[in-house]
Formats: sequence, C-alpha cells, structure tokens
Amino acid sequence: MTESGPSSEGLGGVTSDFRGRPRLERRPLSLVLVICETQLSKIIDARFKNL
Repeated sequence: MTESGPSSEGLGGVTSDFRGRPRLERRPLSLVLVICETQLSKIIDARFKNL
C-alpha cells in the first residue's frame, strides 16, 4: 500500500463526496470531529493526572 496520510486521491474523493451531498451533512461531520477531540483531550488529561 502506498497510502501514507491524506493523498490527492483521498482529497478528491472527499470533495466530490461533499458535492454530491447536501451542505447540511458537512456540519455533523465537523461536530463529530470536535467531540472526538474533546474526548481525546479528556482521556489524555486523565492519564497524565494518574501518572
């Protein structure tokens, strides 16, 4: 496999995917990313406190 990180192919697929979908579907995706980030930071903080 030559896929290491975001390739031009992946980016093209994402943009074409967004074009095919309604604009509203973009928001939940970013919301999910934000929630994942906050959860990850909470987990990391808890781990450092336990250390």
